This record gives sequence, structure tokens and C-alpha cells, in this order.
Amino acid sequence: MQKRFETYKTIPVGKIIRRDLQKRGISQIHLSRQIGISYSHLNGIINGHRNIGRQLSQKIESMFDYEPYFLQRIQTYQKEQQSIINSIILTGDHPAIRNCVFWDIDMSTLDWKKNRSFIIKRVSRYGNATERAAINRFYNL
Repeated sequence: MQKRFETYKTIPVGKIIRRDLQKRGISQIHLSRQIGISYSHLNGIINGHRNIGRQLSQKIESMFDYEPYFLQRIQTYQKEQQSIINSIILTGDHPAIRNCVFWDIDMSTLDWKKNRSFIIKRVSRYGNATERAAINRFYNL
């Protein structure tokens, strides 16, 4: 069970469902009728516009022979990861990056717009995953 979760944890729940629908030749309309929800609600989940609730995920998990709480665990993991990315606090006008990434530079004098390529390279090489995500978000990469 853990191995499957590790494999799928970065794939949106809707894409997992869509793939299994295609694999089994089932339409979204047919699935929505079987689990008792509207087509538009299911379509919103599949396209990533809605979250999947516990009862609905249990119905889908039983239809596709997933482990119990598989879809919920994936959704929760992805929400937590997004929360980490969203919680990256800007320090003034730049992302919060540890001083050790720029050990040889006074970060207060660093021009975050002028030295964009240098900063991206440095954080890509020496920053952790959170800092890389912050730089990607800051520079809209």
C-alpha cells in the first residue's frame, strides 16, 4: 500500500481517476450515475476544480479496487505540499531563503530583480526543496 502511495502521491486525484476510467472504458457519466453524484460534480473533481470528499472517495476506491483511503491520502498529501509552498513567507520584497545559500554575499544588498539568473542558479544548487519552490513562485518559473 505504501509503495503505491509513494508512486502516485504527486499525481492529482482527478488524473488518477481519469486514467482508470479510460483504462476500463467507463465514461464519466456512467461513473457519476453509479456513485450517485452529478456529472458536473465528478467532472470538477477530475479536472481538479473540486476536492473529493470521504464518502465519495470510498465509493470510487471500491469501484476501482484501490486501498481504503488511497485517494484521501493523496489529496491530503498534495494539500500539505501546496500549503508549504503557499506559506513561504516573503521577507520584505523577496522570498525567505536561508543565509547559508548565499554564504558569500550580504543578502541585504542583493538585488532580487537585477541578479535573477544568479539567484535562481544558486538556490537551485544549494537551496532545499522549499527554497526552490519559493524561487519558482517568486519568479513565476
